[in-house]
Amino acid sequence: MRILFTIHHGLAVNTGAPGATLALVAGLRDRGHEVDLLSHDDLPAPLGDRARQLAFPALVRRRARQGYDVIDASTGDAHLLPRSARRGPALVTRSHGLEHVAHEELLRDVAAGEATLSWKYPLFHGGLRLRQVRRSIERADLTLVLNRRDRTFLESELGIAPGRLRVVRNGVPSQVFGPRPVPPTAEHPLTVAFIGHFGVRKGAPALRPAMEEFLAAAAGARFRLLGAEDAEKARFASGVRDRIDCTPSFERSALPALLTGADVLVLPSVSEGQSLALTEAMANGLATVTTAAAAGDLVRPELDGLLVEPRDPAAIVAALRRLDADRELLHAMRVAAWERARTFTWPTVVTELEAIYDEVLDARGRR
Repeated sequence: MRILFTIHHGLAVNTGAPGATLALVAGLRDRGHEVDLLSHDDLPAPLGDRARQLAFPALVRRRARQGYDVIDASTGDAHLLPRSARRGPALVTRSHGLEHVAHEELLRDVAAGEATLSWKYPLFHGGLRLRQVRRSIERADLTLVLNRRDRTFLESELGIAPGRLRVVRNGVPSQVFGPRPVPPTAEHPLTVAFIGHFGVRKGAPALRPAMEEFLAAAAGARFRLLGAEDAEKARFASGVRDRIDCTPSFERSALPALLTGADVLVLPSVSEGQSLALTEAMANGLATVTTAAAAGDLVRPELDGLLVEPRDPAAIVAALRRLDADRELLHAMRVAAWERARTFTWPTVVTELEAIYDEVLDARGRR
């Protein structure tokens, strides 16, 4: 197959959506397909971020005319393409986290005083961008989403037919997998990790007071912030700062070393597609305390980890205390998470994607 991927970001292997896209492109090329990748890096360097967002769909439209079998476009990138026709390439739109759901959650945080909006937000991200995403999805043969919540929203709120939606998943790079967890000793203090940008969307307003309360009461417990500057510690209560470790940036391949000795990943996101941090932590044998928004279809409650409601510090504290007190449960969850992550390899994901492309092309009479 001749395939065009588009992603409205610069390419960086250690980031979420671009990293997943690069892994899919590499996997399909390994399977013998001819795959081109179009990103913001293909636009003139002097353009700013907003100009790139506005100009990129036109670049996608021009490139789409070059005889592809399949165009796999991130949502919003394909809004200038014509509606799918049997004579043109198959159009698959891919959501890395549905913008409409993220918009609704952001408005909730604004109402709660946890976030603010600039005057520009309603003009683009809260207005034009949402319309671009909707048009891209309406023009597609099939839309791929990373969780059932996004699929339900597209069906119920945007009226997309169920047959034009599919829940897929991202994979875990082989170099990220760590060793099988070993049972902890009774004296081992609980070590909690967080991976990613410590911001509102990832649940920081609830996680900060939760970790302050938990660390203050749990002797020896530590908190690792992977992806946060050292200055982030200053926002925590002074009595627990000496048990918080920050790693501002890191290569994905360094995660097994960075997570050595950690027991639990806490990720109370309010909006997420499929958290790569979650799967990578599971691949290193960490149990999870997370929300349904972050877990998607990955975490099996009470088996791989515990689910809490978004924006609920007390629920986070209760979950961590439960795992700290019940070390047999903690170890069982760590092993279950480690084993489940081994079903999320990129070769498996690529094989499933090939079958999806074949299905779309068959339905269009192209096979």
